[in-house]
Amino acid sequence: MLVGAGHAHVEVLRSFAVEPAPGVSIVLVTRTRFTPYSGMLPGFVAGLYGFEEAHVDAQRLAAAAGAQFIEGTVVGLDLAARQVHCADGRTIGYDILSLDIGITPATGEVAGAAEHAIPVKPIDGFLARFEALLERVRAGSVRRVALVGGGAGGVELTLAVAHRLRRGASDAGHDPAIVNLQLVTRGARILPALPIDAARRLERQLSFRRVELLCDARVTAVAADHLRIEGRPPLPVEAVLWVTEAAARVGCTVRACRSTRQGLSLSGPDSASWGIPASSQLGMLCTSGRVTCPRQVSTRSAKGRCWPATSAAR
Repeated sequence: MLVGAGHAHVEVLRSFAVEPAPGVSIVLVTRTRFTPYSGMLPGFVAGLYGFEEAHVDAQRLAAAAGAQFIEGTVVGLDLAARQVHCADGRTIGYDILSLDIGITPATGEVAGAAEHAIPVKPIDGFLARFEALLERVRAGSVRRVALVGGGAGGVELTLAVAHRLRRGASDAGHDPAIVNLQLVTRGARILPALPIDAARRLERQLSFRRVELLCDARVTAVAADHLRIEGRPPLPVEAVLWVTEAAARVGCTVRACRSTRQGLSLSGPDSASWGIPASSQLGMLCTSGRVTCPRQVSTRSAKGRCWPATSAAR
């Protein structure tokens, strides 16, 4: 069973479509039929790609792989019974379970961020809220937008958002210059993981695109009409996009995973712990885009084992 249609599971399904495995029954459970490809997100936001170009049809891919496609949300795992529980009440059994449910930017540590900011992930939720933001820009009710996060994703998305929102304002008959954007990062500079020369080049691009860059700016709270930044006056905004470091998806958090002679031991956000027997066949954890491909392990050798996501097959 594959839960989620992220990049790892897309590749797993593609591999089964190319090289079927007789006798293996595959079930894909995912929240939505169309899976956005994150690598094309900035181009899609900027309006350079259409919907079909930037999304994978998970139902069609599942059919090519000979997999059963189920559109639904998994809300619970019964590891002893080897079953997943879906939000619509369905219970589905499995022999080996793989989770590829993605991540979301960490909003929980900043007051008001979860309520007022638009997180970039999950992407399908972001796209729906971004379209609503675009309509507000076209209507002239949003002029000040801040993006929080100075990594590569934040910088790239900022440039795409600036292009799309200003074009939207122009198409609606407004002066595109009325749309003001700020990129806010707590670091001393953007792109801390890249060479300083790369950061400087992107800083020049941001300046050229009339994006104000605020470095050494740690956001402490998000309100409906402003950001609170440590040591600075409130920053007036009408929309906030959140592109910070990743956190596990709400409802699917695993805080600890350690191997034992009996299997795996997991603990969750409510401090509850689950001892997972080796016979439970929790086969893969793919939340970081890595997956141990099931075709690498025969049914006989798989019996009584669990595999972490560190042996990656992309």
